[in-house]
Amino acid sequence: LDENAYNMIQLSEGYMSRLCALIDELIGPLREFFAPRLWDTLWLLVIGTASKRIESFVRKCPFTALGALAFDSDMREWLSYTRSHLVTSEHNVSNQTALKACPNLSRLNQMARLINIDDLEDILDLIVASKRKGQWDLREEDAQTFLAQRVDFDAERIHELLRIPED
Repeated sequence: LDENAYNMIQLSEGYMSRLCALIDELIGPLREFFAPRLWDTLWLLVIGTASKRIESFVRKCPFTALGALAFDSDMREWLSYTRSHLVTSEHNVSNQTALKACPNLSRLNQMARLINIDDLEDILDLIVASKRKGQWDLREEDAQTFLAQRVDFDAERIHELLRIPED
């Protein structure tokens, strides 16, 4: 995204808002027929499947800094939307609980955090801090792939920072 495209996104309804509205339209009417735990299970399956599809599209897209910011915003909206539709307190406690319940959503969240990083020097800190908290499950190869999607990051520098041990 250039600055004009980013400003247009802020003014119009984005793809994430449309996706959420369409899922509500398709799946929402079923909610009244399911017990809360069964609804949560169905909901997490739907969100997981949609998240997997989003990831496959995101893997094909180059990102500018503004595009990364927009993607991060969309992923925050996606996570908030997911939480708002969970019924039982088992999953509705926090963002982290929802992320642990839906691994594909967690992957998207980690991708957004990686792609949205300002400085390549902060990557290892982000990964190590997240691993300590138990909030990181991307492999280093995946991290390199996602970071390489940023058009303003040097692929050689990414590889140097995320050097994968040979053993």
